[in-house]
Amino acid sequence: MKFVAAFVGAVALAAAPLAAAPITWQAPTAITTADAALNLGGTIEYAVSWNGMGPVDVTLADNSVVSFEQGQINGTGSVQVGGAYGICGGNCAEFYGTSNSAFNSALGGFAFDGQQTATLTNLTIGREYSLQIFSLDNRGCCGHQVQYWSDMVGNSTAGYAHNQAIFTIGTFVADAATQSFRGYTNLSGQCSGQQCTNLNAVVLRSADVAEVPEPAMLALFGLGLLGLATRRRTA
Repeated sequence: MKFVAAFVGAVALAAAPLAAAPITWQAPTAITTADAALNLGGTIEYAVSWNGMGPVDVTLADNSVVSFEQGQINGTGSVQVGGAYGICGGNCAEFYGTSNSAFNSALGGFAFDGQQTATLTNLTIGREYSLQIFSLDNRGCCGHQVQYWSDMVGNSTAGYAHNQAIFTIGTFVADAATQSFRGYTNLSGQCSGQQCTNLNAVVLRSADVAEVPEPAMLALFGLGLLGLATRRRTA
């Protein structure tokens, strides 16, 4: 029986997704406007909101639209979350911090508690990404909770209270098709004995890179240079 248990445990460990690449975290940034928070350059691969009320389209001042899909906590979707106790919707976070009502709505709820582990999906190996995490809660019960995020390989964000209304960004180069990160708190106050993490929304961006010519185009370019050199020699 011990052998069977050890074998099953080994198989489970081998099947578990790796945390993948280390993340370099920036200092937390205050949320001032929707444009300042979302118009950051790069290409948005996907945006996910755990507001509990469905998808949200946020229109920015330049008329660009950031579409937040509704986040899940059952291991499905673009960002696969496990370990959360539930989703607190209906503007549970009591966030009215910007003049953009759609953006406020996207941040109005969250996946709560538990030792939440989230996994980004559909990554391209070797590409640089920017992971933006929104984690906030203005309620009197829980705004004092201090939140951290970790890449699970030793790199963590600075701690910040949920009622500070900030976001944090981490950059990484994908070395797998997925990338995991985990939230945790200082476990103080009314949340003693629980892992009172909040995950309101995530935006994943890829870095803008110069387009690389296809191999066939490179071959044609090389032939063109060869022909030019030949004409010069015979001129």
